[in-house]
Formats: sequence, C-alpha cells, structure tokens
Amino acid sequence: MPKIPRILVIGDGTAGLNFANKIRRLLPADDAFVTLVGSSSRHYYKGDGFLLPFGYKKPNESYKPVDFLLDSRVEHIRDTVTGIRVNDRAVITRKRTLNYDYLVIATGAKLAYEMVPGYLGEAKHFYDFEHSMELRGILERFNGGNVVIGPCEVNSPCPPSSFEFAVLLDQFLREKGIRDKTSIKYVYPLEKAFLLDELAPTLEQILRDSEIEIVTGFEVGSVIQKNHELHSKKGDSINYDLLILVPPHRGQDFIADSGLKNVNNFVTVDKNRLNPEGHDEIFVIGDAADLPIPKAASAAWMQAEYVVKEISHRLGKMMIGSTYEGDVGCTLYAGRGLGMTVYFNYEKRPLASKPKRFDYLLKKMESDAYFSAIARGMI
Repeated sequence: MPKIPRILVIGDGTAGLNFANKIRRLLPADDAFVTLVGSSSRHYYKGDGFLLPFGYKKPNESYKPVDFLLDSRVEHIRDTVTGIRVNDRAVITRKRTLNYDYLVIATGAKLAYEMVPGYLGEAKHFYDFEHSMELRGILERFNGGNVVIGPCEVNSPCPPSSFEFAVLLDQFLREKGIRDKTSIKYVYPLEKAFLLDELAPTLEQILRDSEIEIVTGFEVGSVIQKNHELHSKKGDSINYDLLILVPPHRGQDFIADSGLKNVNNFVTVDKNRLNPEGHDEIFVIGDAADLPIPKAASAAWMQAEYVVKEISHRLGKMMIGSTYEGDVGCTLYAGRGLGMTVYFNYEKRPLASKPKRFDYLLKKMESDAYFSAIARGMI
C-alpha cells in the first residue's frame, strides 16, 4: 500500500488556516494527511485592530475559536514550534517531533519592540487585540492634545493601517467634539506618505482634507519617554501627548537556526514558487515570507490558493500547475464615510481609484466575510 503523504502546516493565523481548510476540502483523506500546528485557542481578525479603539467594532465580533474555523478533518495539534530541521524533514515543537513530506510555513510575524529604544511602556498600537482594547480605554479618556501616528518601518504588515487609523481618529474626535483641541501628525519613513507611488498623492490629499499634518522622511529612531519626544534616526524630534506607532515586525526566532535563507527571520523564497532555495518540498506563505509585495491578508490567502494547487498538482490530483503572480487586493478606509479598493501584483501597478461610499460599506463587512468564508478556505 503506497504511503500517504503528510502535509504539515505550522502557524494558525490567516495563511495557515486558509491553506489547511482549502487543501483538506480539495484532497480526500486517502490522498494526504493534513496537520496544522499552532498555539492559539482563538483567532483574532487583525483587520479590526484600528476599529476597536474607536468603538466602531464590538470586541466579540473580532475573534472566533480556532476549532470553530478549522475543518474538523484537519488534524489540529495545539503546540508551539521551536525549530525546523530541513535536512530531516522534521519540525520540532515543545512536546514532540513531527515529520513531513510537504511543509507549509505560515508562522507570520512577531512584534519587535526592542528595535525602538523607549517604545515599551510609552507608545501604543492596535496590532493585536489586547493593545487595541488598551487604546480604546485611552481614547475614551482623551480630551485633546498632540497625537503622533505612524509606522516604525515601511514593511510592517497591512501598510495602510497607520493612514486608516489617522483618518478614523479625525472622524472620532469630531464626533467627540474635541477635534479643535487636538493636532494630529502622521509620520512616515519615506519622502512620501505611502510606499506605493501611485497611491501616495491620493492618500496625502485625504490626510490634508482631514487637517492632518504630514511629516515625511521620518525614520523612527527612539522614544524619549520623560520628554514625550519621538526622535528620528536623523536626529529630528516631535513632541506628543499620545504616541501611536506600528511597532517593527520580525519573523519567528527559530527561522534563524533552521538553515533557511532569511531576512530579519522572514524566509527568502522564489517569488513565483514560494519555495526556499533548494527545498521544493517547503512553501512559505503569508507574513513569514520575504517577498517584494506588502504583507497583507489578501496576499496570504492568494498565496495559499497557489500552494494548494501546486501540491495537488504534484500529487497527481490536478492536471495543470501554476505560478504565484504576487496578487494583492486591499480595501481601505478613506475618511468621511468613503473607502478605496486597490489591486496589483508583480507586473500590474495599482491604480488610485476615487474613494467611494460602496467601498466603505465593503470594508465595514470585511470581518464578516473573513470569518464566514476566507478563514474557512472557501475563497
């Protein structure tokens, strides 16, 4: 009797859940074992992170139990990965060693506060549930002052989030009746307000229309807590009363010792195949991959779709293989009840469409679509 191959997925975030659910639905149990390893009991939709602080989303709408979202036919091992031995085709966890025929690394990114001296205990953010809720309490008590918002680095997951938070803060403060008592500064590391040239002018105009001051070319260097000053790497400084910074992100620590080539612990892969060099049996998807596109949930599930097709093709269950073309789609809040949807890939540059009410409503329904279909691998 031929051996049934094991497909091992490490990471139970967006990319891991989406992939495991998709491939389990496509391949019968006799064609492959599918195992997901992760340590989370509940799955949080990070796209709600900048809505929770304003009360625009109820906390219990932003997470679901992992077992509720995961196909019951996927073996779910609740454990923490501590290492990968690529030569042995083995993953090491705190409790066991797991072998694989195909490995899908979907371990995401971790918050690297230590990269910015003075960050901890002073700067706030909305990149996980606990900190979003902390920020919610702060904004409820906020009565005005100088607010500084921005990313510490350009390559943070969901790049538009700082922009979206800034325009939503403007809206929130107007609703609260204290916008005239507050100044908002949006700081960005590049000499423009966004990393994509085609979108930067539109986003800059939206910020100006919201009376938000734009400070470009500001690479965050450190936070001087006692003076309430944010310093750039060039030595410039900005005073604040409330500092909201997207923290630096890095890949998981065990990647450094895995033997896989990496940049800041994000695995270097072929951009069209998603394989690390010399390892056709390993695929890296989601934020864990070092790719020339922004880290975004939409990119993660499009990568998962490609890998599902590629592994199915190799197992003889799909006639035609494919390549990953770097597809990314994103709908973002554009302020004043408007939204904007952009799509691009490695070859197709994004277009700056005019903000629309329809896109705003589409964005508001995003988490519903995420939990009902995307995380479950239906799209």
